[in-house]
Amino acid sequence: MLSTRRHSHDLNFKLKIIAEAEAVNNNCEIACEYGISESMVRKWRNQQHVLFSGELKMTAKRASMGCYWPKEPEVDQQLVDWFSNQRSQGLTVNSTMIRLKAKELSSDPEFKASPGWYMKWECRHAISMRSKTTLAQRLPADMEDKVVEFHCFVLRARQRCSHESSQILNMDETPMRFELPATRTLEFTGN
Repeated sequence: MLSTRRHSHDLNFKLKIIAEAEAVNNNCEIACEYGISESMVRKWRNQQHVLFSGELKMTAKRASMGCYWPKEPEVDQQLVDWFSNQRSQGLTVNSTMIRLKAKELSSDPEFKASPGWYMKWECRHAISMRSKTTLAQRLPADMEDKVVEFHCFVLRARQRCSHESSQILNMDETPMRFELPATRTLEFTGN
């Protein structure tokens, strides 16, 4: 027995086949012409009232394929709102932050916010990890105060460890930042 490969046909193709089969009143002829089985043409002709009305019915399994529905939809929506708010403020959001916030919002003590849950949440809301295209940081308004604070920090550390100033040097003048900006963040897909 030859194995046949299953194909998915769109609605327009099915309607075209039905119209041609009705015109010649021969399912087998149309099936041979288009390379499909005669039983498929017969099935489509029997279902034509559903196909023409546009009310395509899916089985429960097929309708749910690729969709993961949350157990707590209100928590899910609160999390999306929080995420949108964070991104609208230009703040970086990562998967760990999402998972921690989800656990915080959930009232279910059994809820784990696992990596699998996170991947489904990300898929459900069309969110993906993106690289930032601009990493330019604005200088803080209190930059001079931060520089003075850093100098005091270095002096205190030097005194605490009993290092003399001759033992401290600048290797290659590469600036070291205490607050490194994140290079990746979550964002709605397509933004």
